[in-house]
Amino acid sequence: MAGCKEATGLILCRFRRMLPPLAAACNLGAICLATPFRLRNSPSVAFALVAAALALLTMAARSPGRSPAERRAAGGIHSVMRYPRHAAAALTVIALAVHGGAMWFLVLTIVGAAAALWLMIPVEERLLERKYGDDFLAWRDATGAIWPRFAGYTPPKVNKTVRQALGEQLAPMTVVTLCFMVTDVARSLRVHFIVGDFLTLVPLLALLLAVAAARLTSRGASL
Repeated sequence: MAGCKEATGLILCRFRRMLPPLAAACNLGAICLATPFRLRNSPSVAFALVAAALALLTMAARSPGRSPAERRAAGGIHSVMRYPRHAAAALTVIALAVHGGAMWFLVLTIVGAAAALWLMIPVEERLLERKYGDDFLAWRDATGAIWPRFAGYTPPKVNKTVRQALGEQLAPMTVVTLCFMVTDVARSLRVHFIVGDFLTLVPLLALLLAVAAARLTSRGASL
C-alpha cells in the first residue's frame, strides 16, 4: 500500500503540468453527463482562482533555487511556502471545474485535488530530506507546505522583476486559457448559449494578453 502511494505521488509530481489539460478533458465528460449549473458569481470565482494560481507561479519564478538553502536565501514565496506550484495546479483544476458547471464533478475535483496534494507532498518531502538532510528540515520547519507561514517572510533577493517573472508564465497561461475556451464550447453545445461565460473568458483573455505583453517587453529590455 505504501509503495503504491509513493509510486502514485511520484507520477503526479512528474506530470504536474499535465493536470490542467487532464482536468479539462474530464470536465468535458462531466458536462456531457450532466446539465451544467450556474453557481452564483461562478465566473468571478473561476477567474479569481486562476489569478491566484498565476500570482503563485509568478512569485515562485521570482524565488528560484534548486536546493532548500538556495530557495530560503532567495526569499520571496519560498521563504513562507514550499510548494507554490502544487497549490497553483490545484487552484487551476478547481477553477476549471467551477467553470464547467457539473456539481458532482466540482466536488470530485476538490476531493481529487486534495488527494493529489496528499500524495505528492510527502513523496517530495522524503526525496528532499534524503538529498539535502538538515537543510531541508530547517526549511520545512520554517515554512508551510501549501499554506504560507508569513512570520518568516523575507523579500525576494534575486535580480528578476515582476514583469520578467510574469512573462515566464506565458506557456502555462496559454494552456489554461485554451482549456477554459474548450470547456466553454462544450457548455454552449450542452445547453443554450450563456452570456455569463464571457465574464470568465474576457478577463482571462485580458490576463493572457498582459502576460504576453510582459514577456515581450521583458525580452526587449534584455536585448
